[in-house]
Amino acid sequence: MSNDIHDSVYDAIEVRIDALRSGAPASGAETGARTQDDVDAELGKLEADKAHLLDHWKTHDGVVGATPPSAVRARACGQAQPCPHVLGLAQTYGVV
Repeated sequence: MSNDIHDSVYDAIEVRIDALRSGAPASGAETGARTQDDVDAELGKLEADKAHLLDHWKTHDGVVGATPPSAVRARACGQAQPCPHVLGLAQTYGVV
């Protein structure tokens, strides 16, 4: 995984999506067998989280005309990076 928090969260989400699509986690230790509806719901949440991450991705090359002049800003919210949205996803997916 990359040292960049955005890349790390993206990779963590993609690993889970790939595992679900491959059928690998057919059951969970604490819940038993998973239904297709459970898998579809989890895939939907993962895809939504990935879209949210991409909405709050750092700007191209991380440079915008902001204070300080080279501050990295999120595309969607304009907050300094990593923004609270990305940090929340990082916690959810165990990146931080």
